Amino acid sequence: MTGSSKNSVPPASEKLSRLVRFRTCSPAGGSSSAEDHRLFRAELDELFPRCFSSLEHAYEADYALLLIWPGTQPDLPAIALGAHWDVVPVDGRSELQWTHPPFSGHVDDEYVWGRGTLDDKISVAALLESVETLLSAGFSPARTVCICLGGDEESGGRLGAANIVEALERRGMRLEFLLDEGSVVADGMFESANRPLALIGVAEKGYANVRLRVTDEGGHASVPPRHSSADRISDASRISDASRISDAERIASAVHRLERAPFPARLTPTVEAMLRTASTAMRGTPRLLCRHPRLFRRLLMRTLAANVATDALIRTTQAVTMASVAPAPEVLPDGAEAVVNIRILPGDTVASVVSRTARVIADSSVTVELLSHADASEPVLAGDLGGEPFDVLRGVVHQVFPESLCTPFLVTASTDSHHYRGVARSIFRFTPLILRPADLRRVHGIDERVSHRNVEGAVRFYRALIVASAGERSSTP
Repeated sequence: MTGSSKNSVPPASEKLSRLVRFRTCSPAGGSSSAEDHRLFRAELDELFPRCFSSLEHAYEADYALLLIWPGTQPDLPAIALGAHWDVVPVDGRSELQWTHPPFSGHVDDEYVWGRGTLDDKISVAALLESVETLLSAGFSPARTVCICLGGDEESGGRLGAANIVEALERRGMRLEFLLDEGSVVADGMFESANRPLALIGVAEKGYANVRLRVTDEGGHASVPPRHSSADRISDASRISDASRISDAERIASAVHRLERAPFPARLTPTVEAMLRTASTAMRGTPRLLCRHPRLFRRLLMRTLAANVATDALIRTTQAVTMASVAPAPEVLPDGAEAVVNIRILPGDTVASVVSRTARVIADSSVTVELLSHADASEPVLAGDLGGEPFDVLRGVVHQVFPESLCTPFLVTASTDSHHYRGVARSIFRFTPLILRPADLRRVHGIDERVSHRNVEGAVRFYRALIVASAGERSSTP
């Protein structure tokens, strides 16, 4: 441990630091191996010995781990707490810009630094540490508690969460609720709010990668045709001779059309509920707009659309994330393609966004198709916000983060929690960290870090949630 006094660092921060040192990139990232994940798992056994000696190892694989803590009242529906240990890769260029190497697990008096400190090894460490302390105190749950940890969330969760769900189904288990990673206690998300907002993700956007492709004959650069597929990238609408439009130009034109035609903005019930709740922490005009979102819909929508973070709450978004022409310098391209990443607002579907993309492009030479059916996911609608699980969760949030206002939220990113839709009555997405906008920009970014205060708060949160939702009151430590 470098740059810190041992007495100033909480035990959970020390453990998180050790976990960060494992380069457990998601399998699709290609920069780690199954062995990296197995070594990480062995480290968990060493850091949390009571968890791994007392809880049942119900399912284990390279990218999945299901621990079950049997309750004294097995007829009660179980609860599940989820997290993931895989991280997104760090490319060589950005790695040089980090204050401390991204997989060093550097610790100083204020922070643990490194990839995964915010997403999502923090949840793994805090969750297991809370169970470790409860076991040490002799706590015994009434409800069965399932600890669901995945190693491929960043690439969809098919090897992690999906296999865990199959294991639960083989046991005939149904969950009262699942709490997975997700939104945070956002401090400063709305400038007009006078307190942090604890954003409980009750609904989630869907996800789809749509490929745009134009094909050609290709060939070798030593014998080129007069006009190759990549002779010029521009807006094809400016070219009068359609026969001379290259494949790359057609893709560029398709992208141009998409960017000029964003999906229409609309309010979903979840966002309406969030705005009404958040209005109680606001003053003046913002309070009035958010308290009556339908009455002042037009003005409110313009306000939300002006900020990229809040704009994502009111529309299906589309972003071109990949484009390619030739695979090597000496090879003439046999076509051109681009990939559009679409985050789907509830009310739209995977099929409907693919269909709309084709209509907007309106070019029969451009093939529009779903890149991978397995990776796509439909939006997840909000469950019952008036039930006991949400009330318990809200009470725990108030207990651990008393300065915050708890509100339902639409998660605009994707989690692997959608795999649990068939076994969980309610799904909530919340990471118990207090973060400001500058902190949120570090997620998947340079200089990812988490404060010791946040680590300790996360441990308290998971401990309190287990006691409140699964505990026998007579044995509460």
